Amino acid sequence: MTAGLAAIVALGSACTGHGLSRKKEQQVEKQVRTRGLIIGFEGLQPFSGHRADDLTKKVAKDVKLAQAATSGNASVHLPLVAAAYAHGQPVYIVGYSLGGNEARKLAEKCQRTGYPVDILFLLDPGAMGVFRGTIPSNVRKVVFYQSGTYDSSLRGRPRSEFLEDASRTEVEFEDMSRQSHLNLPSHVAKKIRDQIKYNSVRPAARSG
Repeated sequence: MTAGLAAIVALGSACTGHGLSRKKEQQVEKQVRTRGLIIGFEGLQPFSGHRADDLTKKVAKDVKLAQAATSGNASVHLPLVAAAYAHGQPVYIVGYSLGGNEARKLAEKCQRTGYPVDILFLLDPGAMGVFRGTIPSNVRKVVFYQSGTYDSSLRGRPRSEFLEDASRTEVEFEDMSRQSHLNLPSHVAKKIRDQIKYNSVRPAARSG
């Protein structure tokens, strides 16, 4: 094996996969009977590595959630959301960098099937200008975290025009300008955890 090929293989092994194993699906489907669900989407691979996966695993451990993460492939998570919804459990979605658009896509798929999303977390979303469309109205709250080395493709701080229905979705923006784009996921775990803890004491919205 050449040095270049070895490097590519090594990078690939350090990346979050595009899909979920059946074992992982079954594990999550069992866990959401008694706990909420957090789903993560990575940024551009192999550069993103497993940052979103690590972040959502940490949050899940801290607040006792079921967890899954992929690099793209929003559709693979829909059965997990359905299982959580069937048991009255909250759903949280995290999108990092390019994964922000996949997170939004999953929220849209949830809307079409009548599933609410409790909080959508977007970390430097839409890198390279690929964040498309608006945040659907089934999202109760969207929280944006923006690093200091990221030129937001959302045309600045999020405003009501990024929402399908500003009367149904709360927007929160947090300036993380002291952090770099690559370091952002490792610095927002506590913030996301606290958002989820606060959300857990609010009356749950179970309608689409």
